[in-house]
Amino acid sequence: NGVYAALRAIEAEAAKEGAADMRLTSCLIRPVKRLTLYPLLLSALLRAVVGADPANETNATQHAQLEQANSSVHSIAESVNSMVRDAESRVKMLEVHERLHGADPSLIAPSRRFVTEAMVVLRKRGAGASGQLGPPKEHKLWLLSDKLLLARPDRFSDQFFHLKENFDIDTISVSAQPPARGATNSSASHGADGSFT
Repeated sequence: NGVYAALRAIEAEAAKEGAADMRLTSCLIRPVKRLTLYPLLLSALLRAVVGADPANETNATQHAQLEQANSSVHSIAESVNSMVRDAESRVKMLEVHERLHGADPSLIAPSRRFVTEAMVVLRKRGAGASGQLGPPKEHKLWLLSDKLLLARPDRFSDQFFHLKENFDIDTISVSAQPPARGATNSSASHGADGSFT
């Protein structure tokens, strides 16, 4: 049987290269790594079967079955990876909520996802005609799927923050403006009305 011979050849090659135990029986009993090993195994089998006699009806059938199995396994792996990323995002949302003093409990919502976070330096623009910029202050930004959160570090712990602004993504517009004189690329100004420049 062409598939059986190819499988044994792959197992032998992996053993020579000092790879982890790649025997099929070993792959089948490791549930944690199984999903990531199946695509590798099926791809190697497909390469081995392609080299077999294409005129042989058995080889053609085996090749079609392996292609279908490979496609199914890749689809399942993508689905599982998506679920893992979703679970990681939910855990990160809980972490953000726990680290924010003054966060509304509604911050945790089924459809809301964590996107990214960054430390930034902002300067608050004063009210009035002069619009003088205040001193630069470090802030933490959290970008969520539908919100942008702005927080100041807690004075007593670098693990916690005080929520200063909670913007809906729909209300934010971004425009390029030349930096103010003396401003660095990493600073921005925060207006009294909640606007950023």
